[in-house]
Amino acid sequence: MLFNILRRSFLNQREAMAGMIVSVAVGTPIAASLLALSFDSSSRLAKELRSFGANIVIQPKVTGLAAVGG
Repeated sequence: MLFNILRRSFLNQREAMAGMIVSVAVGTPIAASLLALSFDSSSRLAKELRSFGANIVIQPKVTGLAAVGG
């Protein structure tokens, strides 16, 4: 009984099912590529920063009277 209901539901909504399948088929590789790109870019950035060593001094931008006081 349940199988028949599910089968009829899928057969009656072919266009909607095709749209869902296409969207999943397109979305999955896009999400995987963005995830791989995110991991790759962070590892490249870390590698570049390690190559500079301790020669970088990061200070906040000082404006106004804060620069006078030191």
